[in-house]
Formats: sequence, structure tokens, C-alpha cells
Amino acid sequence: MKLVITKTCLAMFVLLCGLDVAANSEAFQSGTQDGPASTIDIQTTSKDAKDSTSDTESKAVSKDVIVNIPLEVFDAEAAGDNLSGIKYYRTFGVDFHKPKKDGLYQYVDDELADSFIEYTNKHKIEVIWTLYVTSRTLKQELEYVQSLIKKKMNIVAFEYGGEFYLPKYAMVNKAKKGVIEKVTPSIYIDMLKEWLPTFTEVLPFSKGDHIIIGASHGNTESKSDQHRKQWNLDVVKLLKEQFPEHMDKLSWSFHLYKGSKPDKPKNGEEEIVGEVDFSFMKDFPEEMKIFVTESGYYIDEFSDAQLELAEAFWTELYQALRPTDVYGIHVLLNKTKRPNSLALVDREGELTPVGKRFEAWLTSRDDSEESKDEKKSD
Repeated sequence: MKLVITKTCLAMFVLLCGLDVAANSEAFQSGTQDGPASTIDIQTTSKDAKDSTSDTESKAVSKDVIVNIPLEVFDAEAAGDNLSGIKYYRTFGVDFHKPKKDGLYQYVDDELADSFIEYTNKHKIEVIWTLYVTSRTLKQELEYVQSLIKKKMNIVAFEYGGEFYLPKYAMVNKAKKGVIEKVTPSIYIDMLKEWLPTFTEVLPFSKGDHIIIGASHGNTESKSDQHRKQWNLDVVKLLKEQFPEHMDKLSWSFHLYKGSKPDKPKNGEEEIVGEVDFSFMKDFPEEMKIFVTESGYYIDEFSDAQLELAEAFWTELYQALRPTDVYGIHVLLNKTKRPNSLALVDREGELTPVGKRFEAWLTSRDDSEESKDEKKSD
């Protein structure tokens, strides 16, 4: 029999005994088991961990959670009241299903954007808006964002572009989704010279976050890892040169996927790793806050064993973050009929097996240190 000490029980104990117990708590430790993915090797870089005076002091991570949901597939009816308590939705306005016009992607229909605004306001969800950053879209994106804000969209952060670290951007492979033009670290920083001053006028640093694109990577000699690591190093170097006065105000984001690769992986899209080394978080300055704007675990089937592997990954990523960082997951829903190993809600508006597991994890990830020790002993 497992003894689980909840925060409520701990608080009662404190009142009775007059103990001064730290409010921070550490998420439960998940075990490893056989599965398609390798055991994760974690190297955290938490400033709080470095400054800790006690080995038993627990580490509190922000309880704010991002759920990624592209606006083009949003469905207010399907989303319903599922996953209550989520603080952020991360989204963007372009519709990749629409044909391009003059080589540029078009925005979603106004009715869809309006339903998203109504839904997020009703559920008190704040919006992290991923900007459509290219050398040609500053004016149109500014006008579009201003129109959304006028309609009362509660944008609290801007993310400056998408997965520009992927080789398809450097190779200008326009057949791949999202690619409009060549993007390298130097080109990206040149665009930021225009975009950052413009959008900090819309959302001052004192009122919201401005998120620079970073990349997760391993420490192998593979071309992919080396390319992604070099992206980070170059971007940080150029940021320090061009925006030294903003370094302590800017944030950065990364995406991280693990698990079994789909039967038909999307060539040129985000990679799925078999083993995670969190030391890539050292690439960016420590004062920069991290937003995990996408993450997920690909499972082979909706079995307990596979769902436990997914939960272990959620926990390990969550625990690798610092108190100021924000955890995020992909994706809220998928409107296709076929099962989706990442979707939390299905097209009928019901929680998927992944969604049910994630909802339970949200309430259990902050088990007390005593509960964690009890689980170890079991």
C-alpha cells in the first residue's frame, strides 16, 4: 500500500507541530520500464539547484502550463471544458491548409479567430502568440495582431517565429511547410532588429514576454545535433551584440519530442529523440526565462505501459525546468478521425487516453518530498 502525503495533509501537520516547512515541492519520481525509447539522461541547470543549501530542499517549478493549439484546427465545441486550469494557449494565425497568395501563407477565417477569442476569454486563458516572422510580413502581421487585440484577445507573450533552426530553412526548401525564404541565425537577428522594436511597442517588456527561438539538441556528432547547437550559439552571440540592453528581459523557447517515431514521419519537421540530454539548456544565458512551447511523447498504442512512458517524459522535462520557466505540451486537439498519439482531446470533445493521463498528471506532479521518498521505498 502506498502512502501519499498531499499538500493539504502536510499543511495540517505544519499547523499542529509548528514547523516551518518550505512551500516548494518536487514532482514525483517516475520509474523506467521497457519501451521503444531509451532511458532519459537528465542534466539540469537550475540556478536554484546550484544555490540550494540542502540536498533535501524541494524545487518548485511554475504551475503555469502551455497547451499548444494551432488556430487553424481549433474547435471551441470540441475543446469544451476539458483540462480546466490551463493558463496559456500557444497559437498562430496562418492557415497552412489554405493556398499561398504571392508566396505567403494566409490567415485563418475571421469566424474561427473570433471563436478562439471568445473561448479563451470565457475560460480565462492567456495567449502566447507565435508571430509570422519573415522579411515580408511585418506590416501585415502587425495589423492582424492589432485587430485581434482590438477584439479583446488576451495576448501576454510574443514568440518570434517558428522552428527556424530546422535545416529546411537554411536550405530554403519551399516544398516544406512554413518555408518562405532562407533563414539563418544572422538573417533571423536582422529580422528581429525590425520586429522586436515594433512588437515591444504593442506589448512592452513590463506587460509581457518576448520569446526568441532556440533549439533542443543532443551532444552527439550528428549533423542534426551540431546544426541545432550552432543555431543556439550563433543566436545568443548575435543577441548579445545587437540587444545587450534586453538580454535580461528576453525569453527563449524550445521544442522537444520523444518516443516512437510515426510510421510516416514528416520529413524536414521537428525531430523525435530516443534519448534526452538537457544540457542544451546551458546554451542560452541563465537570466533568460524558458518557455517550452511544444513537447510530446509519441506512443505506439494507448496501453498503460506506453502511457507510463509518456508520463515519465512529462515529469522529467517538467523537473528539468527552473522555477521561472514554463512547461508546455503539444497538442490540445486534432480533428482527424485517425488516432493521434499527442492529442489531449478528440474531435468528439472527449479526453483521449493521453488527455486523461495528462489531466491526472497535472494534479499529481507536485507530490511532496515525503511522498516522493515513500514511492522510492515502494
